[in-house]
This record gives sequence, C-alpha cells and structure tokens, in this order.
Amino acid sequence: MPEGSNSSTRDLFFKLVRYGFVGGASVLMYLGLYELIRHFTPLSVIASVIAAYMPTLLATFLAQSAFTFKSTQYDPTTIFKYLLSMGTGLLVVVSTVWLVHGIWGYGEFTANVVACLASPLVSFFLQNFWVFSKTSKE
Repeated sequence: MPEGSNSSTRDLFFKLVRYGFVGGASVLMYLGLYELIRHFTPLSVIASVIAAYMPTLLATFLAQSAFTFKSTQYDPTTIFKYLLSMGTGLLVVVSTVWLVHGIWGYGEFTANVVACLASPLVSFFLQNFWVFSKTSKE
C-alpha cells in the first residue's frame, strides 16, 4: 500500500462523516420545511419538495463548504459547480419522490425519506471529486 494512502483514506472517511453530519442537519431542515409547506399551503407534493429544497440548498452550501470541505474560496466557478451538483441532487430527490410516492404508491413522508438517503450519495461524490477538489484545505 503506498505511503499516505492510509492518511488519505482516513481523511476521506472523516470528510464523509462531516458531510453526513451537515447532511443530517439539512435533512431535518428540509423535512421540517416540507411538512410546514404541505400543512399551511395548497402546494402540490412536487412543488413543496422544490420550495423546501431551495432554502436548504443555501444553508447546506455554507455549512458543507466551510465545515466539510474546508473550502477557502467562494469564487463563481465553485458556486456554479456546487449549484450544478445540487441541481443533480434535486433531480434525484424529485424523481425519487415521484417514483416512490407517485408510481409505487408509498406515503409522501416515506418517499421523502428515501429521497433524502439517495440524493446525498450522488452529491457527496460530485462535491468531493469535482466541486471542492481544488478549493479545499485538505
């Protein structure tokens, strides 16, 4: 095993743990907003997904860039790539909710929980190896 691979594996592991911690807080924020929107507005399931996702997006960018990836730059390219990675995450969330709730007939909450498990996997790899790969202190 090459020298430093244990260190890089350990660094990736702890980065994933931090990502999961921030992601868990984001999931709680998203689900709370989603439930509030569904309860107090006439928005549809999919419109509520999008409305809850947007403020969560901003909070997650700030937390992931500073805490998880220890990014020191907020240049337009990084922000644009982050938005693309999260747009991909949004597509995963919307399509998962559509599939699990709309097609398979499970409840809205169950569909959102499944979506909140699927989306971070895609987003972490995009953010770690593309978005923050050149701006991270690690």
